[in-house]
Amino acid sequence: MGEELSSLGVRDLQGLENRLEMSLRSIKTRKDNLLRSEIEELHRKGSLIHQENTELCRRLNIMSQQKMELSRKVWCTILCQKL
Repeated sequence: MGEELSSLGVRDLQGLENRLEMSLRSIKTRKDNLLRSEIEELHRKGSLIHQENTELCRRLNIMSQQKMELSRKVWCTILCQKL
């Protein structure tokens, strides 16, 4: 945590700083890769949900048309029976 740095010279401190910078770059690269993967997965899931929603809308429209047709047939049958 930095408490033991008082005994180090400039060269040692420079070497330590270089190693810390390389480690930090490695950590940031790993984090960026993980975030990129998560974003890609979320995009994939979003696309699947969109496709599913489109299919459900299509099926709902078909069912609504079938319901209207069935209602029309029922009313026609009722009206024909009254005549």
